[in-house]
Amino acid sequence: MNNRHPQIDWQKYLIVFLITLGIFLVAIYLSSSFSNKRFDQMRVFQDKLATDILSSEARFSLLERTSCEHFVDDALLSEELNLFGSRLAVMEKHLDKDDPAVEQLKRYYSLLQVKDYILVDQLADKCGTEPVVILYFYEKDCEECESQEYVLENVSKDYSGLHLYSFDYNTELSAVRTLISILGVREDNLPTLIINKKVYSEGLKEKELRELLSDLLPEEKMIVEENG
Repeated sequence: MNNRHPQIDWQKYLIVFLITLGIFLVAIYLSSSFSNKRFDQMRVFQDKLATDILSSEARFSLLERTSCEHFVDDALLSEELNLFGSRLAVMEKHLDKDDPAVEQLKRYYSLLQVKDYILVDQLADKCGTEPVVILYFYEKDCEECESQEYVLENVSKDYSGLHLYSFDYNTELSAVRTLISILGVREDNLPTLIINKKVYSEGLKEKELRELLSDLLPEEKMIVEENG
């Protein structure tokens, strides 16, 4: 009788070990499967971004050769940018922000934003349009930047005519570094907003931003008030 107890306990430990090992192996398989699927989706997304960058370059060339009537009502890449930004935010939540694939995707996204900013500015000069442009510069691990991002996300939903571009100050992308140099953005003033070429160091509160946009986009202010 006494000799059976150690064997029975051993069998229980063995069963528990096998169950735990099985769960562990299944978890590894599922994690690997999901990761591969995400990376495949990201590769497809990167290819689409590359195509849109080429498309924006073609638009830029066309803008120099044709009349304004073909571009005044063109939303350029704004809608695509919003979609890309949303997808990128989702991917950053599922993967480490420092993941090489995420960083590469952010580089594509930043380049596309620079191209759209150039197109919008070119259109304004050539055709006399008056776009409202916000350039937002931030850095990682910045509490004030996170608060500013929340304000921008919340406010931009009410202003469809707004052109909003966000850039990581510490990116190594040469196009962004050049833009930062031209605009004179300083790291000790982050978060920084540049609204229609006027600099707002250390950002704006939501009330301040809404008041400013109400003056710049009075027609959309009326729509916001009606819906509110």
